[in-house]
Amino acid sequence: MSHKAPQMPSLPCLLANIGLLVVAIGAAWKLSRTESELMRTMDVLQNVMVESDRLDAQRGDLGRKVKRLQRVIGKLNEERVSDEILTETLWRRLSQPGEGPSDSHTYNSGVLLEAARNGDENLEKLLRTVMSEAGVKTTLEQHESDPLCWLSAASLTNAPEQAERYLQEATKRFPECPVVLARRIEADLRGGSADAATQKRIGDLQRQDPNNGLGDCYAAALYFNMEDTQGALDSLAEAGRKTRLADHHIDALLTRQTFLQNQGCTDAAALGLSAFTVPLPHLGLLRQTAGKALKQSQAMGAEGDVEGALAVAEDVARLGRNLSASGRSLVHDLVGARLQRDALQEQRKLQTAQGNVRGAKETDLRTEALDAHTTELSLMAKAFPEALQRMSETDLATYLDDLIVNGEFAALQRLPSVAEALKNGLTKPKP
Repeated sequence: MSHKAPQMPSLPCLLANIGLLVVAIGAAWKLSRTESELMRTMDVLQNVMVESDRLDAQRGDLGRKVKRLQRVIGKLNEERVSDEILTETLWRRLSQPGEGPSDSHTYNSGVLLEAARNGDENLEKLLRTVMSEAGVKTTLEQHESDPLCWLSAASLTNAPEQAERYLQEATKRFPECPVVLARRIEADLRGGSADAATQKRIGDLQRQDPNNGLGDCYAAALYFNMEDTQGALDSLAEAGRKTRLADHHIDALLTRQTFLQNQGCTDAAALGLSAFTVPLPHLGLLRQTAGKALKQSQAMGAEGDVEGALAVAEDVARLGRNLSASGRSLVHDLVGARLQRDALQEQRKLQTAQGNVRGAKETDLRTEALDAHTTELSLMAKAFPEALQRMSETDLATYLDDLIVNGEFAALQRLPSVAEALKNGLTKPKP
């Protein structure tokens, strides 16, 4: 049997097969390379995602830091503006020529010290003796373009009807001045004549001085008068969110000094009499409004809304802190401390009823710190009459300058007798 030899593929077929093999090998190599590149790409992508998350976290942290810095800068800017206003007022007073009697002064620092040593009633009596209606009108005519002079005239006149006329004229002449708006609103609220016009003025004050919580406090007082409890509580919360409660009482003090100088007071006597008698009617209004808010807190707690009641009490405490921090007088600090104390007491009752042990402990710590500060304030207030007894006229002038520039809390601590009282009172062991 014969066998046929295997038939060899033709050359074209062989070349075709070789071509296919090369293509297949190339495709396989490309696929392998693609898979490798894909793996590397996925690794890179994973690293990018991790890095992106890290950067997002950093951006978030940076954003929080930026917001904190913005708040700090905003507060510093508010303080700068306040200081600029005070500086401008001081320079205006310094640049004015002497307008009182040039040859002699009827009232010097000795007269003021004698009155101050005998109590507030004697200071008020001295003020009424010094100021005359003609004197008020004369000084006002000299400074009729200054809104603070109209307000000072209203506070210095002995006639209530004339005071109202001065205030009305100030409101007419300077309808957008924040200080004028504030005094007009206070007068309306105190006199029980608040109406739609008062509400509009409050809105104007909030727009003219948006970072000042005083306008929101006035709104809260008005809403309470209108029996709009929620509106009042919302306004009080808004006031607490702002860190400034500016009443411009230093500016008012310096303006009143000009009136007193024109009536025969020396510079120091005029400044001292103005400082010791400058009215602060809004402080009573704030206490009244805070008291109404705390009554609402008590009612909310009794109805079972403990969290809401705690929030209202905290708003009052925050208002008290802002008042203490914003004012330059010891009275601001004392009233602010009282608001905080009342609010913390209410919070403590609510936390005890709630069984919130941790919250109660935190409130106790806050109360303890506040009591320490209040003790310091009380010691300073009690020591001041003795400090007055020891003051010379030069000492009084130095103290008043310190009060204007640095505030009463700092000025009092630099009086030797007050510093000694603080040292003895704060180091005395508790019974």
